[in-house]
Amino acid sequence: MISHLALIRDQLSACAADGYLIGTQDQFLLEYVPEKRQYLRLISNFTGSNGYLLITKDQEIFATDSRYLIQAAKQLAKSYQIYDLKTFSIPALIKRYLPKQGKLLIDYSNFTWAQIIAWQTALKDHQSRFIPNQADWFSKLSMAQNQINSEPTEASPEPIIIETNLAGLSASQKIKQIRRQLGQGPQQG
Repeated sequence: MISHLALIRDQLSACAADGYLIGTQDQFLLEYVPEKRQYLRLISNFTGSNGYLLITKDQEIFATDSRYLIQAAKQLAKSYQIYDLKTFSIPALIKRYLPKQGKLLIDYSNFTWAQIIAWQTALKDHQSRFIPNQADWFSKLSMAQNQINSEPTEASPEPIIIETNLAGLSASQKIKQIRRQLGQGPQQG
């Protein structure tokens, strides 16, 4: 069975990129991410709430804050190089592991613009370029993993359609209206 890292590296080659950066946060920039969007965990097995993984053609570089250094050492494969973010910033790691004028593939939606601008500014002398990952292959990897691990589920119940306009009502009035309609059973649309 081919590993997620091998699949990512195949995509790096296809995109002519030198590396890929992913963090624990998702497209909603949540620190505590729902399991189905824990892409870093899917790839690395790291379960902490703060971490970044830089994947190059032949190395895995992981950075986190001091709260998670011991956990990372226990959960990550021996091939991972682990750094404390207090000592090595993301730009410092990019400079260390990517060639000058290197191309770094990232999902723009998983980082704040403030982070991206700060990193680009810090990398100006290195001339690294951020390339948007438009293929969304982590979502595809996650969906494939979920299909493998999932058990058949029962069909969802029919949705309940509430035809009453609830705009302008207080919360308690809305609850009463909904309870009244639910007591009548599902509405036919």
